Parts: sequence; C-alpha cells; structure tokens
Amino acid sequence: MITSDDFLELVALPRRILFIGGGYISLEFAHVVRAAGAAVTILHCGERILKRFDAELVGRLADSARALGITIVTGITACKAEIGHGAFVTYGTVDGAESFPSDLIVNASGRIADLDGLRLEAGEVACSVRRALKSHNTLQD
Repeated sequence: MITSDDFLELVALPRRILFIGGGYISLEFAHVVRAAGAAVTILHCGERILKRFDAELVGRLADSARALGITIVTGITACKAEIGHGAFVTYGTVDGAESFPSDLIVNASGRIADLDGLRLEAGEVACSVRRALKSHNTLQD
C-alpha cells in the first residue's frame, strides 16, 4: 500500500489500481490512470464520494467516472489486504465479505495538513489538528 506521494514517484503504471478513499486525490488520480488504460476501483467508506462538495455536482462526476470505466464502491470500509495469486486482494466491510483484486493499493483516505512552520498565529488563523479554520481578522479600508 502506498500514499499519494509515492504514487507520483511511480515509473510504471500497474494494470489494476485500487484507491482507498473517495476524496479529490483519489478522483484526480483515478481519471488520469484510467485514461492511461489502467483498471481503477475506488473504495469509500461514506455513502458518497467528495462529501464536502455539492451533492448534485458530485453525482454527475460519479456518473461520468463510471461511464469512463472507473468502479466506485461506497459504503464500504477496506478492512484487510493480502497478497494472493500474484495480486493484492483488499477486503471490504466488517466481515471481509467483498474482495477487490489489484496490482497496487493507494491509500488516499486522508492526509493531515502540515501546518507547522506557517506561523498561523501571526495572522490570527485558528486551526485544528487537520486544517486551518478561519481568520479572526477582517480587512479594513
């Protein structure tokens, strides 16, 4: 299993790629590798991909992605991966009832923002562990 950073370092494209996570990184990479000829599956634990985006537009994007041959499986949690018969097999759901073979697994299920060193306090920007929230300052004329 590799990260999105590792994915950018690939020198050859595997035939079948499984992305864990239904965010924009998975969707962007999935479209690129599908256009290059790879079989693509996206596993997402939520009921819809891109949960922070407009639902209608996300629905259109999902339909378009599926029309291109990208398999999107929602409502499933990747719970185990193993090597078998020359491929990785990722199992989903609590009991591992569904299996998804691939030649590469990319974990794009979320990244923690690296906010250290940005001196957000100087701009009075509040932050949580995962992201900058908003500025307490307002611009004045």
